[in-house]
Amino acid sequence: MQHRILATAGHGTALGVIRSARDQGKRVSVIASETRPYLQGARLTAWEMIQEKIPVTLITDNMAGHLMSLGKVDLVLVGADRIAANGDVANKIGTYPLAVLARRHRIPFYVAAPLSTIDRKTANGDAIPIEERSAAEVTGYAGMRGPRGCDGG
Repeated sequence: MQHRILATAGHGTALGVIRSARDQGKRVSVIASETRPYLQGARLTAWEMIQEKIPVTLITDNMAGHLMSLGKVDLVLVGADRIAANGDVANKIGTYPLAVLARRHRIPFYVAAPLSTIDRKTANGDAIPIEERSAAEVTGYAGMRGPRGCDGG
């Protein structure tokens, strides 16, 4: 049986899990989400899979739920930017919807992260600051702005 894994962006940790599964003789293919706005899934995850000769399909971020509903995803594997002492995980903003969708579709959801990601001084996820990015990341492309008013201006 081939395992279809939805993998989100992250360097090394998730790839290590996928590589180990392949090296154990498991047939693995990866569905990588683009991960906007900087396309880390397209630029990093998909590229890493290609380098490892692991079959990969690149999808838009909003396709994950549809593929899950069709039974095309066996498990979800994500990285983590920080893990609180109680186990709460903070990662890219798109990780939460993937977790909710995985639960809805009864798909196993795993976080692959090094021990150094665990912050024992932070009690829970409520104490993890969420990075807020510039509106320009989604209101423009290649130095050009989108329609006036999209960013409140």
